[in-house]
Amino acid sequence: MTAKKILVVDNEEDQLDMMGSLLDRMGYQVVLAQDPDTALNLIQKDRISLVITDLIMPGTDGMELCEQIKSAAPGTAVYMFSGHVDLYEPEKIKRAGFDGYLQKPIDVAQLRQEIEKVFVAAG
Repeated sequence: MTAKKILVVDNEEDQLDMMGSLLDRMGYQVVLAQDPDTALNLIQKDRISLVITDLIMPGTDGMELCEQIKSAAPGTAVYMFSGHVDLYEPEKIKRAGFDGYLQKPIDVAQLRQEIEKVFVAAG
C-alpha cells in the first residue's frame, strides 16, 4: 500500500503546527514546510500524495508553488489553503493547476472529505 503522505506549506508556524497535529491524528504521514523552496526540495526527494499550501507567503506565493509542483511532480494533488481565496481570480487559480481548496479557518469535516477524495482518486 502506498503511504498517504501529505505536505503542508505555510509560512505561519501556528498554522503548520495545527494542520500537522490534525492530519497526524487522522492517521496520515505529515511533512511540514515553512517556505516554497523547502517544499519543492521535499517533493523532489520523496513521494508526496497531496500538498496543502497557503496562498500568501513571502517570495514565491502559493500560485507559483502549485505551478512548480505540477511541473516537477504532475501526479501530486495540490490544494490551496487560505482565508483569502477571494483575492485571486478563479481563472488564474484554475490555470495554476490546483485540485481544490480549503478555507481558513479549517473545517475538519471538509478537510477529511477532500483528503479522502484525493486518495480515492489516486487509487
